[in-house]
Amino acid sequence: MIQETSSQAYFTEVLPTLSDRHQKVLKVLATVPNATNSELSRMLSWEINRVTPRVHELAHPKEKNKQPLIVEVCKRKCRITGRTAIAWKVKGKENTLF
Repeated sequence: MIQETSSQAYFTEVLPTLSDRHQKVLKVLATVPNATNSELSRMLSWEINRVTPRVHELAHPKEKNKQPLIVEVCKRKCRITGRTAIAWKVKGKENTLF
C-alpha cells in the first residue's frame, strides 16, 4: 500500500518533471502492470520505436540522482509478438496512481 504522502509527492514533484510521452507510458503501466513494449505500443496506439526509448529512459535514467520509475517484472511471452520480452511495472506501485 502506498502512503498518502508518497502519492502526493509523486504527483507534485516527480510527474511534472516528466515529458508528456513519459507520463503516458507511466499512466498505462500504472493501470496495466506487467506490459511489454509491444503491448504498450498497442495500448497507446504508438509505433514501437516511440515506446521503446521512453521505456528505456524510465527504467535507466541518465541523471545520477534519479531513480528508475519502472522496473522489470519478468520475461514472458508477449501477447502481441509471441516472443519472449521484458514486462514492466511502475516501481514500488502495487496499486494504481492514475
